[in-house]
Amino acid sequence: MEVFWTALSILLVSVCNLSPSASSYDLGRTFKYSYDTTVVLNEPNEAARSKNVTYRVTADVDVTSVWKQPAHKLDLLLLQVRNPKLHVVPKGSISGELTIHASNLENFDDENIVLLQSPNEIVSLYADGDDDDFFRLKAGIASLFVLHPQQSEQFEIDSSGRCNVFYKMSGNIIHKYKTDCQSSHPDVGSQFRYHSNKALGAGIVSRSESVYEMNKNEVINSVDTLETQQFAVNVFKKVGGAIQSKQIFRLIGEEDGSKLLANGESENKAVKSLSNVLDKQLFKREFSHKFDASFKDASGCKTLPELVSKKRNNLKVGNLAKLTSATTFLDLVQRFRLCDESVLKSILTNSKNKEVLPQLLDIMAASQTPAAVTAIISVLNFDSDVIDLPERFLYALSTVPYPDKTIIRKIVELVKQGTKSEKLFETLLLTLGSLTKTHYLQNKLNDEVKLVLSLLETKLSECKADVCKLWYIRALRNTAVPSSLSTLTNHISFGGKVASEALRAIKALPTEAVTDDVKAVLLQVYLERKIKHDSSARILAAEILLDNFASVSLLETLLLSMTNSSVEVNTYVIQKIKENALTDNAFRTIVRNALSMLHVGNYNVLAQGGSSTAFTHLLAGDDYLNATYGLHMEMIGDGILKRSDFDIGMAFSDGSLNLFTVGLFAGGLGSFAGDNNANDDEEMTAGIEISVLGVGLRPYTLFTGQGELMGHVWSGTGSEPTPIFQGNFLLHDHRQTVYLQNGLVLQLSVLGCLSFDMTGSIQTSLWNRNAHTVINNKAAVVIQSMARIESTFVNSHIGVNAGTEAALNFVTDLEFAESPFKMCTQMQQPSLTIRRVVSKVENIPGSKHKLRRTKRLLETVPGKSFALHKKNSDLCSVMLRPH
Repeated sequence: MEVFWTALSILLVSVCNLSPSASSYDLGRTFKYSYDTTVVLNEPNEAARSKNVTYRVTADVDVTSVWKQPAHKLDLLLLQVRNPKLHVVPKGSISGELTIHASNLENFDDENIVLLQSPNEIVSLYADGDDDDFFRLKAGIASLFVLHPQQSEQFEIDSSGRCNVFYKMSGNIIHKYKTDCQSSHPDVGSQFRYHSNKALGAGIVSRSESVYEMNKNEVINSVDTLETQQFAVNVFKKVGGAIQSKQIFRLIGEEDGSKLLANGESENKAVKSLSNVLDKQLFKREFSHKFDASFKDASGCKTLPELVSKKRNNLKVGNLAKLTSATTFLDLVQRFRLCDESVLKSILTNSKNKEVLPQLLDIMAASQTPAAVTAIISVLNFDSDVIDLPERFLYALSTVPYPDKTIIRKIVELVKQGTKSEKLFETLLLTLGSLTKTHYLQNKLNDEVKLVLSLLETKLSECKADVCKLWYIRALRNTAVPSSLSTLTNHISFGGKVASEALRAIKALPTEAVTDDVKAVLLQVYLERKIKHDSSARILAAEILLDNFASVSLLETLLLSMTNSSVEVNTYVIQKIKENALTDNAFRTIVRNALSMLHVGNYNVLAQGGSSTAFTHLLAGDDYLNATYGLHMEMIGDGILKRSDFDIGMAFSDGSLNLFTVGLFAGGLGSFAGDNNANDDEEMTAGIEISVLGVGLRPYTLFTGQGELMGHVWSGTGSEPTPIFQGNFLLHDHRQTVYLQNGLVLQLSVLGCLSFDMTGSIQTSLWNRNAHTVINNKAAVVIQSMARIESTFVNSHIGVNAGTEAALNFVTDLEFAESPFKMCTQMQQPSLTIRRVVSKVENIPGSKHKLRRTKRLLETVPGKSFALHKKNSDLCSVMLRPH
């Protein structure tokens, strides 16, 4: 045992000594190194990579210990950087060999950086010169001396920031691994923008490994560092970039350096003495030096009106849902962020822009600056019966990913002021709710979120009419803050539409927010134990229960209740159970166990003959993403629609997003369609409810009452394609700054736009008792990513621009000449082409050198028709059969 502890002690001592320390570099001895760092930019997908953009920086580095303080084991190391050179691939080169090219680097010969080392950390950092880019390059060299190997993980600070570090040692070889680097500069937070929904964000995978070889005197003999930054859009991994940086550090000789020795009893006196020796002023610095990562544009705001004029045709309504509209949106949104209120107001009030004003409102809202929102509010009239433009602005604003507290407060002020139009007021409330949700996801329950929740809940408690209650409950649904759960639960007892809307709001809350206390309330609603509830409320209660509290006993309770319940509700719930079982293995096991009980899994329970349905199918997919479409449809009577929701969504390993939902609701249509058993007490009504990017918009009522319906039928309203919903929306907005090991700064950004145009038409014949509707959903999506490294001596970037124009069309035929009614819906996707352009650029400031590599790719997706539920397929085969 004594031999074991002796051997272990020797091992630990040797490990601790395998790093540069206060005694590693002899005082007054200069160690001469060669330094080489290479940067490579390429596509994120390795299999698709083409010629990259590469450059290299070389220099000579002299390392001298100029002052020591043995009592505190401090060592002042002077690093002198000489003869820096830039190496690039000459334009037109076939071999791709790097050669020296003149650059601003040559202005920084003989520059210095000084480290005050202790055995466990870099205590202080000093440098001369005032060029930030070259300082970062020197800091990247100095970071090679941040070497404090231990057997456990630890944190270290170097040019990459504060990193989690792990060491492995073998003889005189040390392996250093860095992860989770975060900039230690206090102002760096403003340089990051992460989307609150990961499905619309971007991810980066970082790897950094350094291999040190120490000589017998515990001095660095060589260092080889490899760092990779793999950056890509989460839902489209082909958009992004791969950045690789290498460092090579080699000891090539030694010489006397005693003339560089500094004197002094303290650190400050020693540094002052060294400044006199070098005849250069040394300033205290930090590894993580502040970097201005803001968007730069030489023209600034002065030329923005001119640019808008130039792009005006691209913004016309005829270009909605086309690549030209989406691309122009992204071109302008960056520049709008730079401008103050006066410039933006001048653009909005320019009579030449009147035709494209709705599209300009989309862009200004997406810029998400207080100046833009203030300009819009001052120009638009929010106290008028004409609400098209204010609503267009609010729709665009409600989907932005980074609303700050100033914007939220401005919308709160508008809500408090009130509006002449009740429709616009409801849209204001819904916008306030969605902005608060996004702000909450990024800032938790702060003062702004509490202010909005208090406002909405207080006003809700003051409502007397159901329509008023519905406004505020829908706003709380958009807010989706868990603390509103008790308020929403209390409103279930009101019954009717209020209860249904409260249940929809509860369904929108995060899964973990729905507590066990709510479970009993939901069961009471579904089983109608206290009061009779609308069938839609019962279905919503069942959905929340199945999504949050699935168990064998719950399924047993729900299924056994079907012997005494509505056939359509029963049919819907069974379809919902099937839908969940197809996508959730744990849920599938619960269903299997429940149905194994004979009193549950039998024909009497499961053979419901209704027309309602609930399903989700695959629309498209790849290794990273599944796009889905779902239909949830509640029917009543003889095949009459009560409510349906058609969803387009996407999901990947770390999240999901509802892209678009079109909901139809109807009531009292049985008598119109010739159903003698219809409930004549229910007023005829129908409407559309849309959500975009998870944000619910104001329901749009098509008609109320038989007179209004007949007026539409006789006048042929909607018989020609009519716009239902249009707009441009900010899809992606990601910005990130990464400080590389070699001192260079990598800037990453993603912007994306969804340009949407939904039109519809309906033709109704009372003579033939049939109807034919067509809904065309057209969209253009453009995603632009940029990874760039900029400096005063070389600039390089890789940009990927991907885009497509897509459509999804619905054709529905309804025959109500006899009971049961027949309805056939066809869902069709025309062929589409995904275009991707990869551009790699390198240039040297002050030089004619400019290297550009461009690759264009096309991917065609053939058109297809999609299956809906089986009953729809059966009816289509009958209705579309040639007579």
